[in-house]
Amino acid sequence: MVISKNIWFVFFQFVLLLAFTHSVLRVSPESSISLYRVFAPITLFILALSYRRAMFPLIITALISLNSLVLTFLYCQCFKHYAVFVIHLLLLLNIYLIVSYLKDKVGFYGVYKYFLMFFISSLILAYTELFFHFNLPNVAVYTDGSVSAFNWNQNELSSALISFLPLLLVFIDSKLLKYSLVSTLLFLFYVNDAKVALIALLAGVFIYLFKIHFLRFRGFVNVFIFLLFILIGIIVFLSYYQESGVLISFRDYQMSLSELIYIPILSILNLVPLDDFGGSIDTRVNAIIYALIEFKKSYFLGIGIGNTLTMLETPEYFLKSAKSLHNFPMQILVENGFWIIIIYLGMFVYFVKLLFCKLQDKYQLLHLVAIPTLLLGLVGSSVGIFSNYFVWASMFLICLTSGDRVNDK
Repeated sequence: MVISKNIWFVFFQFVLLLAFTHSVLRVSPESSISLYRVFAPITLFILALSYRRAMFPLIITALISLNSLVLTFLYCQCFKHYAVFVIHLLLLLNIYLIVSYLKDKVGFYGVYKYFLMFFISSLILAYTELFFHFNLPNVAVYTDGSVSAFNWNQNELSSALISFLPLLLVFIDSKLLKYSLVSTLLFLFYVNDAKVALIALLAGVFIYLFKIHFLRFRGFVNVFIFLLFILIGIIVFLSYYQESGVLISFRDYQMSLSELIYIPILSILNLVPLDDFGGSIDTRVNAIIYALIEFKKSYFLGIGIGNTLTMLETPEYFLKSAKSLHNFPMQILVENGFWIIIIYLGMFVYFVKLLFCKLQDKYQLLHLVAIPTLLLGLVGSSVGIFSNYFVWASMFLICLTSGDRVNDK
């Protein structure tokens, strides 16, 4: 990456690194104060006043906050979580402005290489923890061999790593390095029992390989659609019949396809909660069902940012083993309202268009891979994702490539 002598440029890079290591640089495990959050008001103030592209994201942030203020008043008149999430929005706005500013200065590849160095550092640290059994300060400690590197827990590490997967697949030219990194991710997700991240990784690699090897020629489109429908039919069939004996092996246990897919989907469609034994799947399924019930009650306007936490504090929606929704896409939808559905539909249409058309450059391939990978990969994330700044920086960098061409190297 080109090293700028501009002191603000170096300062913004430094603050971004503090953001990526936010969890370990807190005052204590219970504290929300970290070095990043000390410096964030300074960088946000500087960028808001001097950066020419700051105005539009500032307006969007203000509109989201005002909309949620009204929704919160209508939903519960309890502004505790709303206030916290407005602060989260400002901290994420700061990340967006820093990434945008750095990209303007050194181009996409300059920022990408900076992110790649941190990604590889996280992998090295995670495997070092795995072999030598230690943890950095202020992170959760597990006795089952799970590791978290710079993140609060293993799920947030998986979210951080999966957010970089589309960039890894598209922009690492060496096949040996690319698939070596994918293999290390696969093993790490298995060790951490990160089921959602495993599924997202396989989906991202599948879309990437099918696009570059099979869908390059339009003659393969019909074959792809045919095989896809067959695959979906097989999954649905096997999921329905639990006695089929089809089991998926995870780190410490096995689970039938029926338990993993069919029963949860049926429960969500019928809005009938599962028996809550505190397990991962029944907790997540019930959280989704409760959120959809409240979303429907709000006439699809939303309940306001942060208020899925308020919802799960009520006795009727109590969960044994979770205090948050543990589903980022669903949380964004339920809290913000129907306009998120429009965004999701737009993303789906864009994905289908990219899937079946001739791509103009690597940025379009990046978007194609990123849409399913991120939507699936962040399904397992809880409210901790709002402090997982590497995830947001990767997503912002991907979004900022819209309309670009691969010529700024």
